Amino acid sequence: MHADRLFCTVGVHPTRCKEIEDSPQGPEAYWDALRVLLKGNAATGKIVAVGECGLDYDRCVLVAGGTV
Repeated sequence: MHADRLFCTVGVHPTRCKEIEDSPQGPEAYWDALRVLLKGNAATGKIVAVGECGLDYDRCVLVAGGTV
């Protein structure tokens, strides 16, 4: 359809950082999975950014203090 106009970013939103700590295989496995995602899709040119681009301070109540 219009797949040539669809792109994505890969990262972890600050409100989801507890998922890294709580990952069943551990934090390093979580990061490894993101690396695999990036490397496996690098040739497509569809991943245009890595990381969190902004902070939603209105959502800070969703995470533990000092995490964001």
